[in-house]
Amino acid sequence: MVRGGTLVLSGQVIKVILLLIGAAVLGRVLGPEEFGLIAMVTVITGLGELFRDFGLSSAAIQAKSLNRSQMSNLFWINSGMGLFLASCATLFAPLVGDMYGDSRIPEIMVVISAAFVFSGIQTQFQVDLTRRLMFPALIVSEVVSQALGLVVAIGLALAGFGYWSIALQPVAYAAILCIIRCVWSPWKPGWPTRTGGTLIPLLRFGWNLGIAQLLNYISLNSPTLIIGTRFGPTDAGLYSRLYQLVGAQMNQILAPLTNAVFPVLSRIDSDRRYNAAIRRINIPVSYAMVFGLIFVATNSRPFVELVLGDGWSGGSAMLSIVSIGLVFQSFTFVGYWVFLSKGISGSLLRYNLVTKSVALSLAGFGAFQGALGVAFGYALGLALAWPICWWWLGRVGSIESLPIFVEECRVIIVISVCALVGKWATNLINFESSLASLLISGSVMLATAIFISAAVPVVRADRRAMKEIIALFREGRGNATGSSL
Repeated sequence: MVRGGTLVLSGQVIKVILLLIGAAVLGRVLGPEEFGLIAMVTVITGLGELFRDFGLSSAAIQAKSLNRSQMSNLFWINSGMGLFLASCATLFAPLVGDMYGDSRIPEIMVVISAAFVFSGIQTQFQVDLTRRLMFPALIVSEVVSQALGLVVAIGLALAGFGYWSIALQPVAYAAILCIIRCVWSPWKPGWPTRTGGTLIPLLRFGWNLGIAQLLNYISLNSPTLIIGTRFGPTDAGLYSRLYQLVGAQMNQILAPLTNAVFPVLSRIDSDRRYNAAIRRINIPVSYAMVFGLIFVATNSRPFVELVLGDGWSGGSAMLSIVSIGLVFQSFTFVGYWVFLSKGISGSLLRYNLVTKSVALSLAGFGAFQGALGVAFGYALGLALAWPICWWWLGRVGSIESLPIFVEECRVIIVISVCALVGKWATNLINFESSLASLLISGSVMLATAIFISAAVPVVRADRRAMKEIIALFREGRGNATGSSL
């Protein structure tokens, strides 16, 4: 797990850099309206991506055993669903265009839906690479695909293709990722067969997980959908781009860590060892995520001006709200690992039914206060989901959740104090340069964090725990049994 985690984190650093480069370049060539058009389409096509997989990849990874016949059958199911959903997207594209009242939407939707086909084909190759713990293959394929997809988008944008440049980016990414993983995986699919083992347990797990992911997706994208239908593509583009600016960075770190954490946690059969593993994982993840997100929240204006340019500075308040909401989402992401690794997808479904309904309702009520109100309502929903998540897992997952919740509260307090000190330092001098403002604020935040970790015993203990797990990553002593945790 340790070696896998090191590779994942290294790859994610590169991917975050690529995302920032893409945001900086494309944000200066294209405007909020272009990004809004694509966001309004991807809200719909993203649903298709969920139905294409519907939890089957996670079910296959979580399974204790999986033979070649089962994998081949899953391959044909995923591939067939990809082709079917691409056809459905083409068929219903005019209706989506009518819903938004924009004639450009149908053509964009048809183009983006081509990614379904490539994603469906590559799914079981990804499963095979993950089950074999072939993390270099997973990370290299992700990084290369993202880099080449970005090259395509930037090239088309500079050539004057406008919103088509970002419409073709996910298609290029999916196609390249499919090719690399199909070539790299030692497994090759056979023809579908009725022999070799039943898929019913996998389908049952995937169904529960798929519904839960669907609810999460609807909740996650409801602000963009509400803003797009109520206020148009410009406001939708502003929200979606700002959300992607920080949310994508967070997911670039947390989501692929699932590939390293999930297979190992699934094999830990002792509650005591499992609880110890979750707490050791949670401490460094929480500090890293909260530090970055609160830094962005308290320095939103210079951050937006530096990364996207002056034309986006009006979204600084929205970025602060989005970043604070993502703090709480990062906490529940660790809880998501617990739901998956313990195989309690039914409980995950019920948890999402409650929390996502609340977030969706709050985002809808926020629309009465404009686009900013939608963002605030959704962030409030994420904050409410955080304590519910750990309470829920304490009841159904044999998790000692109260200590984890207390640790996360402490992380918020510590980092918030550091951020306030950093903001105070930048307010002493009115920096004209956004870069200088960010550097000073970040440096003071970091120095304050170091001071608190040395002066406060309980935070000092957190620092020791972080040093221990970092040392394990450096030494590479982990193994697939999870004993290093």
